[in-house]
Amino acid sequence: MASLVRSGVVAIVAALAIAMGHGVALADPSGSQTGVYGDPAAAAPYWAAQSLEDNCGAMSVADIVGQLTGERPTEAQVLLKAEQTSSEMNPGTEIYTPNTGGISVGDLPVLLKQYGITSVESDTSGPEATGLTALEQYLGAGRKVIAYVNSAIVWDTSDQRTAADHFVVVTGVDSNKNVVHLNDPGADEANTTLSVPAFMKAWDTSNESIIVTAAA
Repeated sequence: MASLVRSGVVAIVAALAIAMGHGVALADPSGSQTGVYGDPAAAAPYWAAQSLEDNCGAMSVADIVGQLTGERPTEAQVLLKAEQTSSEMNPGTEIYTPNTGGISVGDLPVLLKQYGITSVESDTSGPEATGLTALEQYLGAGRKVIAYVNSAIVWDTSDQRTAADHFVVVTGVDSNKNVVHLNDPGADEANTTLSVPAFMKAWDTSNESIIVTAAA
């Protein structure tokens, strides 16, 4: 009888250890256990859809603000902020003026700074690392990322496919399924996915330009 009891206890302890181990893996945004970098499900509620053709950058900023503060600005609020903030890329103008092509990639960190968020814009020439491995590392460390991509490749349309023209928030990379998770302001819903090869092709049109928030 004693041996049966001991066997039962060992089995229960082993089961608990396995369950706890699985729990840790599922809650690990670093990807070290699951192969999933970032937390797309946690980011999904902060997805912000664009209603204009040229405000994907502003809505991507609103998404990041929501993820980091818990309160996402409305479209009207973030556009007003952008219209009242001086551009560093185009001195003498504001970051955003309606119907003029949207926000320059280099001004997205300026807009994020208005919400107390430090970030940097980088591409293959620096100053921060880019590429898939760097993207996984940023997301695994809890940093937030906006990528500058070609919309036709992302949406699989017949428009031009050689120049970047759209901003998306990258919320995760799943190395098991070989997909990238996006909060795309131009999509119909949050947490869309794109194959890694397609994402890299779309991202390459901007020399892998990203805006990445500072480490916590």
